[in-house]
Amino acid sequence: MEKQLKDGAPSTTKVTVDEKDKFRAAATDGLALRLGMDVNKPAPGATDFRSLSLRELAKETLRMEGVNNAFRLSDEEMLRQYLNPTSTFTSIIDTTARKVFEQAYTEAETTYQNWTRKGTLKDFRPTKTYQTGTAGELKLVKEGGELEHDNPNGFEGAQRQLLTFGRQFTMTREAFINDDVGFLNTLPALYAQSARLGINKLVYKTLAENAAIYDGKKLFSNDHKNVSGVSGAPSIDTISAMRQLMRKQTAPGGTVKMNISPKYMIVPTSLETKAGQLIGSAVDPNGVHSAVQNPFFNSLTIISDAELDDATANGEKEWYLAADALRAAIQVDFLNGIDMPTIQMRQAPAGQLGFAWDIFIDYGVTVTDYRTLVKNNGQ
Repeated sequence: MEKQLKDGAPSTTKVTVDEKDKFRAAATDGLALRLGMDVNKPAPGATDFRSLSLRELAKETLRMEGVNNAFRLSDEEMLRQYLNPTSTFTSIIDTTARKVFEQAYTEAETTYQNWTRKGTLKDFRPTKTYQTGTAGELKLVKEGGELEHDNPNGFEGAQRQLLTFGRQFTMTREAFINDDVGFLNTLPALYAQSARLGINKLVYKTLAENAAIYDGKKLFSNDHKNVSGVSGAPSIDTISAMRQLMRKQTAPGGTVKMNISPKYMIVPTSLETKAGQLIGSAVDPNGVHSAVQNPFFNSLTIISDAELDDATANGEKEWYLAADALRAAIQVDFLNGIDMPTIQMRQAPAGQLGFAWDIFIDYGVTVTDYRTLVKNNGQ
């Protein structure tokens, strides 16, 4: 047994990366470096590829795949015969485009995510939501008495549904031949920003257009008690009146005051400076005496978005107060919670030479409550 342990001990094994994988990683990072992207810990050998043109990189990948005459092929021969969706070169191009796309989507200048709630739906069927109403008031129990049973009431709320938004773009034959690497650094980023700005636009359109919601009434209406009677630009008086409206909202089906405090002031860019001066001042900017304190000093987070300025005819004057995101009035749902668009390379359409990408994302924007929003129609 001792001899077996000594001579027959199991050998250790480990999985190693093959040469093709190393090549692909180095070439991908090299192309990203050429585009000016920040690459954290580039793969070994990446700098050897950053100076290669697209054609040179394509021929190098074909050589790695065993195409012996790769460096004698014309551009047309490479495009027609070898640069298909399963080739190493197209994989490198696709991976780079994805990196550019995902970075640009994350960095897109949007504001909707700061005050709305993110949700998830598992399919495209309309999904009803229900609001929990009030529980019965606790009643006095006399000595030896029994507790009275109560059933909390519930109410049907908004119906949520996903829609698909998408586009397709192509890297043309001319872009490949002309070594247009700027294409990879520009077009995926533009479509990524367009995807996220589309969500942003739909959220603010939903807020500003004031359409009827799940109860058949307009989002902002006297029935919902969320339109301020003190109209005007942001000031201590206008904010105070709006805060009171939000605090006095009652839970569904009851008379219990919800005591919700506003957290966000949502304004068009035309009111951004005035709102900043008001909330950032320790004293009342409109006060006669400098000793008059500002009760709203640093109490609200200002969110300004250009989509509001021309969303309605009076868009530059209308503004809103909203509660925290946990009780947000508007919810943005994504399919299975995936809020990053899908980008996938595919064969170019018949009759076209080049590389094509499909971009699509599934989301829906729904008003789920009216109690946590208050509108001021401005002057």
